Amino acid sequence: MTVIPPRFRLRLSELAGGEVVRATETRPAHAVSEIERRLRNADSISAIIPVYNDRLADAASGADIGRLVFDEAVFEEVVKETAPALLDATETIRVPDVSVAVTVTEDYLLLSLPTLDGAYDSQTEFIADTDEARQWGNHLFDFYWESVQPPEHDSSRRD
Repeated sequence: MTVIPPRFRLRLSELAGGEVVRATETRPAHAVSEIERRLRNADSISAIIPVYNDRLADAASGADIGRLVFDEAVFEEVVKETAPALLDATETIRVPDVSVAVTVTEDYLLLSLPTLDGAYDSQTEFIADTDEARQWGNHLFDFYWESVQPPEHDSSRRD
């Protein structure tokens, strides 16, 4: 699956007015801090998660979690160890191979594209607060959501 499918690239103008937040040498956690601030203030969150960040997971813990799309490796290595309760909520989880991070709250679209070599970029985040941007993010999220099935629930694998 490509990071941003062609039909969404054709609609990039809907993201106009957003802001790119970058980490700097003097503020190496700037992008993560900006994401964290918005997650702490969110009432509801749906997210595509290519990597796991404890700090961001804690920031989002007060919000209602709508749907989550975890990268396969994140689900296998982290979620099963740190959040076994999620295994019982498979109707709200999908597990494809993803490299883009997308979070949609009631106020924001948070988007992080991978670097040119395909690696997750924790240093840069696109943040938009318009209805159009959130709608674009929700449609992208729906595209990923509908492209895969829920994870297999195998209670024999749980400790």
